[in-house]
Amino acid sequence: SVDKGSSDMERVLKMQTGLLIAAIASFVTANAALALDGKVFPGKGSKETWLSASRIANDGIALTEAKRHDAAVAKFQQSIAMYPYADASYRNLGVIFEERAKPGDLLKAETAYKKACELDPKDWRNWNALGNALAYQDKLQQSIVAYEKAKACCPTEESRKKLAACIEEV
Repeated sequence: SVDKGSSDMERVLKMQTGLLIAAIASFVTANAALALDGKVFPGKGSKETWLSASRIANDGIALTEAKRHDAAVAKFQQSIAMYPYADASYRNLGVIFEERAKPGDLLKAETAYKKACELDPKDWRNWNALGNALAYQDKLQQSIVAYEKAKACCPTEESRKKLAACIEEV
């Protein structure tokens, strides 16, 4: 029904607002973060390959910041082909697809974020990004589930409280 859809959209918008508040502190870091993302070697594949792929991903970040989206996509795809276990590379690829906004890019972003969630289901940024991509595609119920998972993974008590308050208002 129209009321149900409207209610879902309002809920998604409130959740997005709550997650945005929680993410403000890490926004600059997320946009300028190294592909290593402050993480230690995940223990899969070789550490040397991981480091090489991370350097390529860092080039992708620089290209993203320069708004050279097609070149950035190519760098992240190259990084992922070399080392397919880095969730940050998939998350960054999803961000580029969202920013580039060519036909089909939102679905590509969703796919990249789902892979990031699969690789690191405890990183709230992966779930938040997935929730956004789903909401942009009007997949409201799925986005709510992703936002709930983001809230459950939020690293700070303060952020979790803010998210919980926003969700309760919905």
